[in-house]
Amino acid sequence: MLIGYARSIQAQKQPITQIKELLSAGCQSIFIDNNSGDHLERPVLHRAIESLRPGDTLILQNRDRLSRNATQTTILLGRVAQQGADARFLHDTPRRAPTP
Repeated sequence: MLIGYARSIQAQKQPITQIKELLSAGCQSIFIDNNSGDHLERPVLHRAIESLRPGDTLILQNRDRLSRNATQTTILLGRVAQQGADARFLHDTPRRAPTP
């Protein structure tokens, strides 16, 4: 099953573009969060991860919807893997190292 996760820090503004892309990608369920990606304490994200079953895939628009730093991204992707699931980013742009 494909499970979507959309996040926007503006409570009054639903992440419509993300939701449309997740639906187009085939997500059967979408969790919508209004918390900052700067911390790990995001109950909606944790419910999304806990809902994953072996073989499921968590779909996000891009990597910064999951987390704002590499350490937290690694932790969260580890939790997804512990559920026996995968994560996929629709617009996965690798981060480049700054040029000297």
